[in-house]
Amino acid sequence: MKRESNHIRPMIVSPPYQRSMAMLTLLLALCVSNAPASPADETLSGALQRTAELARSAWENGAVQVALEILDQGIQDHPRSLALQKLRGDIYATSRRPQDAVQTYDIVLAGNPAAMDVRWAKWGVLLRSGQADEAVAELRR
Repeated sequence: MKRESNHIRPMIVSPPYQRSMAMLTLLLALCVSNAPASPADETLSGALQRTAELARSAWENGAVQVALEILDQGIQDHPRSLALQKLRGDIYATSRRPQDAVQTYDIVLAGNPAAMDVRWAKWGVLLRSGQADEAVAELRR
């Protein structure tokens, strides 16, 4: 009598399916790599990129007011730039100006309601500022 082994046989994929699986994997990798990091992200043109870098540099060096002034000018020149608005909200949030941060995040969310990074940032500001009910409502949106 022949005894059957209890080991699992390796799955063998036939060549036509193997090629389809490889193409599907490649397509998925391309889609993921080309997707923006977050909905609030936007491809910044040269001027917007420089403005964001200058403001971020000033902020990181403790010159909060200078950073906000740079962003105010950038937003005046490019009022549709959600990335500059998001950065402005982040600066307000870390500068203990929660109401200004929430208002700025609301501007971004009005332009892009699917911006989960902005919604999350707004939730964090609301929670840290003691507005738990508003924070829960934000998470439900």
